[in-house]
Amino acid sequence: MKIVGTFLKRLYDSIRREPFRRKIIIAPSYIEGQSWLMRICRELGPVMNVEVQTVQSFVRSQVQFSLYQQGLTLIGEQRSFWIIHHVMEQMASKPDSYIAVNQVKPGIAMHVHQAIMDLRRAGVRAGELRDDPFMSQQKGS
Repeated sequence: MKIVGTFLKRLYDSIRREPFRRKIIIAPSYIEGQSWLMRICRELGPVMNVEVQTVQSFVRSQVQFSLYQQGLTLIGEQRSFWIIHHVMEQMASKPDSYIAVNQVKPGIAMHVHQAIMDLRRAGVRAGELRDDPFMSQQKGS
């Protein structure tokens, strides 16, 4: 199947416009971006000076030095997952906790982590969150 007139053809044309300038393709995942490049090279011809990044990796590369200068460190998804897991265990050890310590499993922590990351990506800050919309205040906390 030829890719003439498609997104990949337009991408190829953009890449070839300035062959010696560094280009970054921002893709949903590294695998998908690499797949785009392989298909372009196979069906349209070689390209050079092209790098694949995700939105997260691009942003990280842009802010990492600035954060370092401020004495801050950007943590990754895995590290934030285990921090959230640890916080959930600490909260579960309290007597009036919504969930028992033995119920804090990686699967449950993964869903809480995903919800927190979605809120962070949406720009919602912790101070803006309230626990009153929940049926149980312990669940909200």
